[in-house]
Amino acid sequence: MPSNHPVVQTTDAATALPTDFASMDEAVPVDADREAELKKAAEADPSDLESRQELGVMYLQAALYQDSITYLQQILDQDPDNADALLTIGVAEYQSNQYDLAETHWKSVTELLPDVAEPWYNLGFLYMAQEPPKVAQAMQAWDKVIELAPSSEMAETARSHQARVLGETGTDDAHSSSAATPAAGPSTGGKG
Repeated sequence: MPSNHPVVQTTDAATALPTDFASMDEAVPVDADREAELKKAAEADPSDLESRQELGVMYLQAALYQDSITYLQQILDQDPDNADALLTIGVAEYQSNQYDLAETHWKSVTELLPDVAEPWYNLGFLYMAQEPPKVAQAMQAWDKVIELAPSSEMAETARSHQARVLGETGTDDAHSSSAATPAAGPSTGGKG
């Protein structure tokens, strides 16, 4: 992935609201005391998904992607439809260039929460990070962000990237206006 590639979205374990990690290029040191507490709690209670989620996010922020994936996968083994874990594991996979896995996890979120913009936002960047870039798919994903959360920072960023991509290609042949649609499913009232 290019060094100037933007950060993708995930959720914060404590608030379950979307956050934009400062920069994946700037790893946050792991708080060893908190890590020990969380590991102890996770080992003591196999059903403690909250500790595993917090460990997954902590390791993601520390750029310890495989450790993050390990704990997040433990959540998904018990709760395959856990949207927070799906979004976060996708970020760890994306950051470690496991694009196929990230795409699978983020697409799962689009099916579970069709009214949530974050997975679409992430998919747009994933499609642009591939070689060669999947420009049409990125544009469709970003169209979906703009449709779902038109006044959000994500939509503003998506519009900016669409304009830049269109400026670089000199055409909008790759852009189909709002043609992307999520898989059918009930709205869960997710935040967009």
